[in-house]
Amino acid sequence: MGLLSVFGNDVDAYYEKLLSGESGIGLIDRFDASKFPTSFAGQIRGFSSEGYVDGKNDRRLDDCLRYCLVAGKKALENADHGGGRLNKLCGERPNCRLGIQN
Repeated sequence: MGLLSVFGNDVDAYYEKLLSGESGIGLIDRFDASKFPTSFAGQIRGFSSEGYVDGKNDRRLDDCLRYCLVAGKKALENADHGGGRLNKLCGERPNCRLGIQN
């Protein structure tokens, strides 16, 4: 499993907060929400793609794609397929590793 959520960016933190009944909803602070009828939402906080997405691709990707790549890489690591083992899974297919650092 690999995830990024309002409850945290790892499976254990997510599960603990979910079971304790905490809310991940709070005031929007990533942009000026004063023009919208709602000023609260669930936001992913403390996110870093460092070590998961190379710098060149990181600048080109929007947040949604970054979240997908990092969560996918975390899932591979959790399944013991991270690092050098990813190269074995991908074989000679160059697009398989696009945007993912080993």
